[in-house]
Amino acid sequence: MILDQYFDRPDSCYFVPDPGKLAAYCRENWEEDVNHILRIADEVCENTFLFDLSWDMERTY
Repeated sequence: MILDQYFDRPDSCYFVPDPGKLAAYCRENWEEDVNHILRIADEVCENTFLFDLSWDMERTY
């Protein structure tokens, strides 16, 4: 299978049809989690890494 065939499969779904609607749904239902993830994203952009999620192997504080 060549790369074009892989991405042209009828059962493939790689993108969210309406990202704005999904973001609004997440903010409405999981506001605390969304804020936490956005904080982490801002820190990563500043080259700061604080591993404080429950699934992080070695959490830091």
